[in-house]
Amino acid sequence: MALTYRQNFNPKRWKVKVDRRTLEAEMLRIREEVRQRARSGEGIQNNPLPGLSAAYQRYKTSVGRPGVRDFTLTGDLLNGILEKTIEDKTAAIGRLYFSDKQHRRAPLAPGGSTKRRSAKLASARRQSTRVSDVARGNQARTPFFGMSRKQVSELVERLSRVLGDRQ
Repeated sequence: MALTYRQNFNPKRWKVKVDRRTLEAEMLRIREEVRQRARSGEGIQNNPLPGLSAAYQRYKTSVGRPGVRDFTLTGDLLNGILEKTIEDKTAAIGRLYFSDKQHRRAPLAPGGSTKRRSAKLASARRQSTRVSDVARGNQARTPFFGMSRKQVSELVERLSRVLGDRQ
């Protein structure tokens, strides 16, 4: 699963294109904003994420985590957000995406109970699960990964200032 924001940063008012290093710095900043927003329980447009089911909320609190949707149970999901910047003749392209590393199993509830998921899900969980697969499932249920309209406009504004200094 990938969020790819591709913009040809060469509007007619700009006489030079965005260089790779500048866009890399911006993508790192945006990645941190996405992580912080998700940890704070906010969606793409800074809207509150829906609450957890009562059973999952009890499970999370039993393993010492906050009983809210914050995508931090194992740490793999938010730490698995990566950035990549590509430069060609006409554009600098920034991309945020999820790692394909294996996702760690969530901790067992106190007492070693494995009844935190249905048998069907527990069976699927025994197979190799990648961070990108977990992200895809979470995104379908609760959109959290992406750039808000405000982030896009702020990015274009910052890049315009940087390019304006070079012209």
